[in-house]
Amino acid sequence: MGIHSAKSRTTLQDKAKRYEDVGFDALHLPDHLGAPAPFPVLTAIASATSTVRLGTYVLNAGFYKPALLARDAAEVDQLSGPDASTSASGPGTCARNSRLPSCPTRPPASVSDHLEHLTTYMKKHLPKVPILIAGNGNRLLTIAAQHADIIGLTGASSGDAADPLADRIEFVRKPPPDRFADL
Repeated sequence: MGIHSAKSRTTLQDKAKRYEDVGFDALHLPDHLGAPAPFPVLTAIASATSTVRLGTYVLNAGFYKPALLARDAAEVDQLSGPDASTSASGPGTCARNSRLPSCPTRPPASVSDHLEHLTTYMKKHLPKVPILIAGNGNRLLTIAAQHADIIGLTGASSGDAADPLADRIEFVRKPPPDRFADL
């Protein structure tokens, strides 16, 4: 869905309602500086729709402490109503904004460690909210295979694989293999 700005509550809600009316069943917003903050926008959308599932794609995990993320996701989930659900995703990085002194780029291992900590916290404290993790790298997909409810494969390129998407799917099947059917 194309919600890239939130100039007014009415315009935003009208657009979300139109999407719902034509059959969209999910709306996920990105979390980047310069774009609307996802949780207030999702809350406004929740008050105008009744069946659209709401979430973030990709949540900039580095912006959040686990307890604050759980609080924000829980509020949107509660306000979305019984026929909709909320999902949170990660990892997101400050790479798009790395020129900003307040948003330094973190090393990939640090981003992955934070995402795993955040995901573990969310699963423990907010088990009803599905976790969507999107990415392509081995460490990220390992975390996703172990903890996520939904995996988004982005980029789907991994070295010299003849079929990069099949390669990434096969990678996700491995750790642990009994979870793959549930993803």
